[in-house]
Amino acid sequence: MRYLAIVVLLVFAVASRAQETKPIEAPKPKLEKAWLTLSALGYAATIADTRATMHDRSGSCAIPPCRFVEHDPIERPIVHLPQPAYYSIRIGETTFANFLGWKMKHSTRWYRHIWWAPQGIAIFGGTWGAAYSSANHR
Repeated sequence: MRYLAIVVLLVFAVASRAQETKPIEAPKPKLEKAWLTLSALGYAATIADTRATMHDRSGSCAIPPCRFVEHDPIERPIVHLPQPAYYSIRIGETTFANFLGWKMKHSTRWYRHIWWAPQGIAIFGGTWGAAYSSANHR
């Protein structure tokens, strides 16, 4: 009798699962237009700032005592590196800001609402640096 109850239970369980189910499709990846736009603007601002800094550092100024002084304490240790190393480090900084923004955007925590902040800071810093270097170039 016990076996008959188990068989009946299994028949009903299998019969209820016999309904046709649609396969679950994987969600299509969304094109992250806002993130990509901020990423491109960040790289453009960084390259503009780096080019302006390299131009100032090269010593091509109209007034004879051409001594370059970096006022940004974060950039001061790396500004006198060779040009390829300086470009690589600056692009790496922007890449880190983009990665941080990406991880924040896809998080479930509260900071997913301010995912744009690291990229915004990178854009502001690069734009301000390029504008300052261009305006104060002698």
